[in-house]
Amino acid sequence: MNSSHKKYILSVLSIFVVFLGWQILALIQNDTFLFPNVTDIIKKVFIILTNPTDLISIFNTLSKLLIVISIAVILAIGMAFVYFKLPSSIHFFRPIVNILKAAPFAVISIYIFYAFDGSIAPGLVTFLVVLPIAFEGLVGAIDNINNNIKDDLNMLNINAFYKYIYVYIPICFPYIITTLLQSFGLGLKVMIMSEYMCQIDNTIGQILINIKYNLEFDTLLAWLIIIVAIVCVVDLLIRIISKKYNYKS
Repeated sequence: MNSSHKKYILSVLSIFVVFLGWQILALIQNDTFLFPNVTDIIKKVFIILTNPTDLISIFNTLSKLLIVISIAVILAIGMAFVYFKLPSSIHFFRPIVNILKAAPFAVISIYIFYAFDGSIAPGLVTFLVVLPIAFEGLVGAIDNINNNIKDDLNMLNINAFYKYIYVYIPICFPYIITTLLQSFGLGLKVMIMSEYMCQIDNTIGQILINIKYNLEFDTLLAWLIIIVAIVCVVDLLIRIISKKYNYKS
């Protein structure tokens, strides 16, 4: 058995253990309202995935998330270029990044919801959460580039922008992949929570509000499985892309 097959078997076994543990807990609690059986939860998953309204909500949330992450990563690349060109600029960027990291996103969500159009509030909040992750990932990648490579590049008469785009960014690609993985997982949670708090129609957050009022715990757990599955699928796709280009994230 090669290492690849072993990884897949262990991953499947891990998922099986989680479901088995929940089923045992459900049997012990003997309360199908709060602790529904695994089979009931799985049935709800299929019902959700075949419901056009739910699929539209998933699409709306994910499309906004991908746009926000793309904008945040592009801006982070621009900020990292300023740092690459002028290392002392980190003293300007660092306080801003620290403030964004420390600020509770619940407080930011409420403020942005009232200060701006409520429909764009989840995107703005997610952007403010993702940007520091993307920026710090790129700065860390630049700092970890071999000094010999930096010295060799400094000896060449090459425009700094081309040097950054064609040399530094490819070298930093594994870190960018890691940043995308972190940004998507965290960004999805922030986006959904912001949609929930701002009560945005036709989104996953709005669906969770309806589940809360209807007390449908089996449906709630089914959505949990779907959200986790989405993150895992995106994680797998990004890793496949990184391996295709012979990078390891």
